Amino acid sequence: MIAAGVIKTRGAVATGEFVEGSIKVWKSALKRKLWDEDDYHGNFDAEQFERWFQNLCCTLKAKYGECNHMDGASSHKRTTNKTPTMSWLKAAMVAWIIGK
Repeated sequence: MIAAGVIKTRGAVATGEFVEGSIKVWKSALKRKLWDEDDYHGNFDAEQFERWFQNLCCTLKAKYGECNHMDGASSHKRTTNKTPTMSWLKAAMVAWIIGK
């Protein structure tokens, strides 16, 4: 499940609500693949999060103005050009260097 909420204050009174269209629920029996750093739970990766977040930003801007806060979940951040590690093969390292 993923969802976004908004908390509004008026004087000393705070109210909250879910952002329209932000609640996504899915059934999953998947487990995380050991090699997959972007998908902690095995069912929601950075690409899915980015699509959801883009829609959320459009909704927030239209209804509330621009405002965002995120925690540090792995799907909220990713490296698209990962730096080689000692476990990389030489050919992969050369390809990475050439691609820079």
